[in-house]
Amino acid sequence: MLESYEDNAISDGPFSKYKKAQIDKSLIGGLSEKDLKIVLDAVGFDCAALLTVDKFAKGNFQHFVYQKYGLMIVKPTDLIEILKPFQALWL
Repeated sequence: MLESYEDNAISDGPFSKYKKAQIDKSLIGGLSEKDLKIVLDAVGFDCAALLTVDKFAKGNFQHFVYQKYGLMIVKPTDLIEILKPFQALWL
């Protein structure tokens, strides 16, 4: 696995997004301390999605985080809606 990184260095994009998220007042102000840590970890690890049963914040928070950091925050009901078009593949 590490051999594949010999020629191409690992991108520092996730680290820069993580640093940006740490000082983002609109992100910090809208979340509890525990929720903020979860979101920051997901941004830092360059996750594409975060599945949760919690309501993180009101309004456009999920859309805001996706637009700014590329992280989808989805609830199980959201995930079911995303997967509906592909449900016939598992029959």
